[in-house]
Amino acid sequence: MDDVDLARSPIVLIIAAGAALLLFYLLFRSSRKAAEQTSSLRRNISYECVTTPIVKADATLRGKFPALVALASEDGVELVRFGLFNWSEIDLMDSQIKEPIAARFAAGSEVLSAELGETIKADITLPRSPTVAGRSVIFPKFGIPAHGTVIFNIIVRGKGHLEAVAGSVEGRGPIRRLG
Repeated sequence: MDDVDLARSPIVLIIAAGAALLLFYLLFRSSRKAAEQTSSLRRNISYECVTTPIVKADATLRGKFPALVALASEDGVELVRFGLFNWSEIDLMDSQIKEPIAARFAAGSEVLSAELGETIKADITLPRSPTVAGRSVIFPKFGIPAHGTVIFNIIVRGKGHLEAVAGSVEGRGPIRRLG
């Protein structure tokens, strides 16, 4: 009886080629997803907000809010430090901000002042001061270097709890809370 060489059989070759193509496709797709995830992490813009009632604020914190001297009364006032973080490997250009970033505080609150407090790894100048509208602050369009942080000092009468942050940044995804 003749021995059949399965290695040269056309059916075996077709099955082996199909398996190799399937394996190549799965590896390609997996590496593409990993690259997309890495890219999206590198393009992250986040915010954080820390609120301190003025009665609990120490002298160092109060010193960061020069607008306090103009207040007639400190009753119900809360000091808010609102930070924007560019965790990206890529600079955020002001032209990439499609819709200005805005912070809205809890109902019954009134924003009394908002100003640039400090920057970390970001030497920037705002084109104009943030706009205060009732319980909201609308920040002007400005760029943030890669790994840079911009912190705003906001004085709020009433609840200084952040209700929502809006804004649209091209190619960066939504602006999410840190953590």
